[in-house]
Amino acid sequence: MTVPVKTTGGYKNMFSAPLTRLVTGLRLTSSRFPVVSSLSTSSCSTKTTPLTPCWSPLTMSICKLRTAPPSPSRSQVETKLSPNQSIMTEESELRSETLDLINKSIETGAGRLFAVVHVRGIQFKVTQGDLVMVQTDMGAPVGASIVLNKLLALGSQDFTLLGRPVLPRDLASVEATVIEKTLSRTKVVQKFKRRERARHIHFQRSKWTLLRVNLINVTGRVGETLDSAGTENI
Repeated sequence: MTVPVKTTGGYKNMFSAPLTRLVTGLRLTSSRFPVVSSLSTSSCSTKTTPLTPCWSPLTMSICKLRTAPPSPSRSQVETKLSPNQSIMTEESELRSETLDLINKSIETGAGRLFAVVHVRGIQFKVTQGDLVMVQTDMGAPVGASIVLNKLLALGSQDFTLLGRPVLPRDLASVEATVIEKTLSRTKVVQKFKRRERARHIHFQRSKWTLLRVNLINVTGRVGETLDSAGTENI
């Protein structure tokens, strides 16, 4: 009995691509795969060709996966009783501990403070000794001292306080001095209508105020303020 095998034409092209995708996508259970050799008219012989086993991500052994070490933030809020038991710290205790650390840092000297102030619709990040050009007239004469108490953020190298949207007014304030009152550069505003010989030219200069930040003063303790300005809209 003879087994006819068609080595050229449709059979080879039909099974080559699907067989390649199947071998590369699945885990091989054997390191050898039988391949049919050229047949004579009387018998059918096979030869084996060694193949490199391919591993699929879904069939990879779980024992070879490494788990990441616990994060330091999680280990700080846990108290280990046994390898399988731990006690979680309450949120109120964590909050009070954080506020105590911030207040202690402010009392002992937090270093160079920075603040984000809201002045006439514009935000400025300032620190002690900065010059701030406010693009409006503040209404104070040259040499006058003003207090900016609408702070959006306050911080140092060790901590940062964010308002919602502003911080309480009895927590901190920024003291500044009016250095100069001037006008901006001339802006040319031109309007015209084509083919109608209509053109209007307007010159505009805005009033600017130059401020020098003298001091960022922390007047209260964090978490012990009486002002409820942290929940109002700007």
